[in-house]
Amino acid sequence: MPLDPTAMRTDFENVLDEQGTTCTFTKHLIIYSGLYNEALYQTGSNTTTSGVALFLPIGPSDIQILPQGQVSLYPRKMFVHGSIDVTSDSVVLDVNGSAYSIISNMGITDYTISGTIIYRKAFVRAQIGSEGAYNG
Repeated sequence: MPLDPTAMRTDFENVLDEQGTTCTFTKHLIIYSGLYNEALYQTGSNTTTSGVALFLPIGPSDIQILPQGQVSLYPRKMFVHGSIDVTSDSVVLDVNGSAYSIISNMGITDYTISGTIIYRKAFVRAQIGSEGAYNG
């Protein structure tokens, strides 16, 4: 029996409704200054979307990312609905005031069935000064 993408999306939406956190996802236009490859977030051309995310700590299956030196400050996995457009330029702000940035070179993984994106997974890190940086 083939998998039904609509049913899978509905099931994932139910998980997000029960376990997730309301967030805003802001995709920034980033300009690199050239000085130490610092990214400057430019205002005015940002795209903001509301949605729900499920944040989970990294687990044993994710341990391969630690030696690469790509994660610090309590890395998390973030799962979002497939319709939410997140990119490496996205910043996620949850209702508790925690801000997370996408760990860009870890990529964003789309989980699809029959060409329909059911959900996306990204590795995120809490931004310095954000509540999420201290909640572990």
